[in-house]
Amino acid sequence: MCRKASDLRPGKREDTHGLDGRQRPGLLQAHPEPSTAESELIAQLDLPLNLDQNRNHAFHQHLSALRAFARARARELPSAC
Repeated sequence: MCRKASDLRPGKREDTHGLDGRQRPGLLQAHPEPSTAESELIAQLDLPLNLDQNRNHAFHQHLSALRAFARARARELPSAC
């Protein structure tokens, strides 16, 4: 379920749905400095798809090369516009 940021309230309990479609309770937490919180979380977790703040991950170089190849290939394709 998609929500607008204006719909989110600190500490409000929300029902979320997992990939299997089952409903799970969740708790939304507002943070005064979300970019700081994001950096702290990324530093603590193993997130190989986050290239921006994860340059030391073993998968970084491989994924960067794959994304560069995909961008180059997309540029070769005819435009839909």
